[in-house]
Amino acid sequence: MKRAGRSSLPIGRRLILALPFAWLVLFFLVPFALVVKVSLSQSVLAQPPYRPVFDWSDLGSFFDKLRQFSLSAYVGLTQDALYLQSYIDSIIIAGLATLCTLAIAYPFALAIARTERRWRLLLLILAIAPFWTSFLIRVYAWILLLKDEGLINGVLIALGILHKPLHIFATN
Repeated sequence: MKRAGRSSLPIGRRLILALPFAWLVLFFLVPFALVVKVSLSQSVLAQPPYRPVFDWSDLGSFFDKLRQFSLSAYVGLTQDALYLQSYIDSIIIAGLATLCTLAIAYPFALAIARTERRWRLLLLILAIAPFWTSFLIRVYAWILLLKDEGLINGVLIALGILHKPLHIFATN
């Protein structure tokens, strides 16, 4: 009879399941914790541009060191109009991008779900394939499409829709 609360998975399977969690901790949580540490440290004009609050060689009271963290960097974000406007613009652009993505993705997903079974895998691969390329390559592709001498302006000028390039790169 199994005891309540005990996992029935063997140790080998537990270790295999632990690998993705270790990966996340190592490559997401540790860098995230370092960024939080730097953002809560005290600003100074030097290299690096902050004074570390935690010095691991000095093992004094944890709570004394915790009180040394400064929220001044975050307060500065709310008091400077440039930062505030950039933050608001970023939220608006992210919201619009999310709505556009949903407007495109849900009908596409519905079409894949309703298509014949033999075509589903191909359509799914076609939807996922662009994400197999590097993020940097995709950014450069967007630059080639959107710049003043880019493909979009070239096609619009060749079709006679525009007489001079439309400035669409690096704009909202």
